[in-house]
Amino acid sequence: MAAATMRESERNVYLHPLVFLNMCDHFTRQLNSADSERKGQKVYGALFGVQNGLEAHIYDSFELIYTSELGEGVLDTEHLNTKKNQFSQVFPDYELLGWYATGKDPTEDDMLFHKKICEVTESPFFLLFEPKIVPGLKELPISLFESVLQVMNDVPTMTFVDVPYKIETAESELVTIDTMRDGDVFDEANGGPSSGLIVHLQNLRNSILMLRKRVDAIKTYVDKSKNGEIEKNHEMLRQISGLCNQLPIANSETFKEHFFMEYNDTLLLTYLASIMKGAAAMGDIMGKISMGRNNKNKSKRVES
Repeated sequence: MAAATMRESERNVYLHPLVFLNMCDHFTRQLNSADSERKGQKVYGALFGVQNGLEAHIYDSFELIYTSELGEGVLDTEHLNTKKNQFSQVFPDYELLGWYATGKDPTEDDMLFHKKICEVTESPFFLLFEPKIVPGLKELPISLFESVLQVMNDVPTMTFVDVPYKIETAESELVTIDTMRDGDVFDEANGGPSSGLIVHLQNLRNSILMLRKRVDAIKTYVDKSKNGEIEKNHEMLRQISGLCNQLPIANSETFKEHFFMEYNDTLLLTYLASIMKGAAAMGDIMGKISMGRNNKNKSKRVES
């Protein structure tokens, strides 16, 4: 048992919500896997973020391929390096900060895996996630460690040290978490979603539709008055003229310049979001293809 020592690290670590979501999703898919051999197995993943001196922000994570051959764990370093390169292309400031696994306490197998990660990056973190629900637990079932060399019985030994961490959430992450948490929750009384963001967007849409209907009604009245289909009401026409005069001039060069600038910025953000979504989907596909090839090669080695 590679138990953690009571000594605490001096590093300041901030964990972000996406890491928790990825770990829970990874464990849930493994738990519900159709493959009887994978179902319920321990899961492993890599932690990515930004580190500046003793301060580290862990923003994201991805799954690692770790198999057992002849009683010894084997880490797919090719898959790890591929994912690292993909992350560095999208987020140049991100680096590999450590790894995560499921379990209650650190074990000797965790220490062996940690040493493999130490060959890839220096001073990695180890994030341990306890997936079993404990009734009455008010804290997150997560522990963070780092490794130190200590002399035990005149022998240098690597042990885990507790690392205190804080949960930090950016404004954009708050919006995402709120949408993911409440996006599928429906209000039975009103027959619609209860998410504050979705309700706000629906209110904006309804307001724009109401404005559109009223503008169409005014336009129809003016057209029929002009064509003689209805009797002209000069008082009503003066009110409509006064309302139109209050509107800002929309055909000036300054307006066009600002309008098209915002329009182009919006299109650019839409294109970037589509590219990011496509790159993420491509990365998942490549990961599955790589996993399939590895399983195929292992099957061939076993048959030979």
